[in-house]
Amino acid sequence: MKRIMCLILTMLFLFYLNIITYAANVPMKEVIEKFNDNVEEKNKIKEVVLKDEAQPLKDLIKFKKDFKVIQNTIVTSEDDLILGEPYKIIHFPAPMPDNITSAFEGFIKGKRITDILQNATYYYEVPVLMKQNNAPVSSIQVKIRDTGKWGVTLYPGYLDPEISYIVSQPEKVVELLKSLGIETVDKYMHVSFGDGYDFLYTLSDNKEYFIPLQTRFGTEQFKVYTRGQFQAIFAPLMEKVLNDEELPIGGGASFSKNDNKMTNIRSNNEVIYIALSFGVIVAVSLLYIVRNKIKHKTL
Repeated sequence: MKRIMCLILTMLFLFYLNIITYAANVPMKEVIEKFNDNVEEKNKIKEVVLKDEAQPLKDLIKFKKDFKVIQNTIVTSEDDLILGEPYKIIHFPAPMPDNITSAFEGFIKGKRITDILQNATYYYEVPVLMKQNNAPVSSIQVKIRDTGKWGVTLYPGYLDPEISYIVSQPEKVVELLKSLGIETVDKYMHVSFGDGYDFLYTLSDNKEYFIPLQTRFGTEQFKVYTRGQFQAIFAPLMEKVLNDEELPIGGGASFSKNDNKMTNIRSNNEVIYIALSFGVIVAVSLLYIVRNKIKHKTL
């Protein structure tokens, strides 16, 4: 009887170890897919893009010469374009006069991003590809409007089309992370500080890593930052925002916690978009500046 009991206990222990081992080694691709696994919602997002009254695909063709990437392609009709896979982006909530400041305060105090953004809102970005060869040429942003329904809110998106396409494909995200030295991922998020500064976030072996998708605010595109490094850059800026201090953002532009507008400046075919809001760094959103001859249409 003792032998039988020992055998049973041994088998239960080994079974438990297998479960723990699997949980600790869930393939990266599965973790990334889980972040963006609402198939029904993603299909809805595609439908919204195709049926939205703004007709973004038609506009991309109509104003082709104004859009940086698509202007150099051979597409002549919206029929030459197809939609890629919609991907979710978590919005890092900015403090507002009538809103809580816990997200900024939590980050400053070292709270994990997964805890800070547990109930945060999100939106979708949809890559636009050439039907001929699936080459990425643009992207379209879809958010929940004031009506409470999904709708097209921006096109082209702020991300470079190639990067937008990469982050929409879990297997390509895995390749990117592994090329940067990240071999395991327990939690994954694509986060936006307003419209204009995105980063990939991973919780790996109980350590937080941040990978900026743009070069801005003293960070480099596709460079891995530890929590300490990211904190050293952004926590001081967040503290200034919470204290209603203005933050200079290149070209003499500045913004503060109570800013709530968007300014468009056109000069010599350059379109500079100053989106007032630092997303995570600035109160309502980032004073975003684009100097790459890219035209964005916001709705």
